[in-house]
Amino acid sequence: MKKPITIIMFISASFIFTNCSKKDPLGIFDSLEAIECVSKIQKIQDDDDLTCEEIGNKLNEIEKSCKDYLSDDSKANIALLRANCTNS
Repeated sequence: MKKPITIIMFISASFIFTNCSKKDPLGIFDSLEAIECVSKIQKIQDDDDLTCEEIGNKLNEIEKSCKDYLSDDSKANIALLRANCTNS
């Protein structure tokens, strides 16, 4: 009984790993990445405890990691966050 389960697990793992290397034809992963980027910006907006330096560092990180997914609105939002930063 243990052998069929092992074979099924091996086949399932092989299928998963071979599919992971293929490009996302429906763009689902790109969509999820874009949503995650917007979520990161929202978290910065909602966190009142961040200093300007921390906000700047987080925004720089978002701009680097999310550059392919940022809309014009998101870029404007980032600029607004930077402009409204008042503490040192």
